[in-house]
Amino acid sequence: EDLPADEKALDLIARAASGSVRDALSLLDQAIAHGAGTVEVNQVSQMLGTSNLSRMLDVLSSLVKGDVAALQATTLQMASASLSFEAALDDLARLSVALQLMQFGAPEGAQEFSSLGSDDAERLRLLSQQSDRSYAQLIYQVATKARADLRLAPDSAHGFMMAMLRLLAVHPGCQTN
Repeated sequence: EDLPADEKALDLIARAASGSVRDALSLLDQAIAHGAGTVEVNQVSQMLGTSNLSRMLDVLSSLVKGDVAALQATTLQMASASLSFEAALDDLARLSVALQLMQFGAPEGAQEFSSLGSDDAERLRLLSQQSDRSYAQLIYQVATKARADLRLAPDSAHGFMMAMLRLLAVHPGCQTN
């Protein structure tokens, strides 16, 4: 088509297509129409109703810092934008793998695993230094379990928020009363 396309946007389309070339082409056509001839990550993310990795990197940062107010605000923003909490949990799990790879000294693997741009990769590198290795493991475990349990929650936003609160409850640096 010879149209400008953001590589991160194409990654989102490929992920959403789940290996189906026909679905990927259909989604690409939709993205081109939705973006008036361009394919950009924010536009594709909005079209698919998915979270984007930068937003989930903010969530990961809030978890590492133990910031419940930031997590609550992000959850409310995602709910009001009708974003997919399933996709958000998938992205959080991917980021926790990338975080763990960085903690084990494999930054190039982390970049491939998460499809992060260089600015977000730098943020993840800093978070890897601030986070405990076992906490990165726990983030992955809770995100994947919450993804499976989301259908049991009163609604997706509450299921997502409870998963984040579960992670804060066991945060190595958070004090509980």
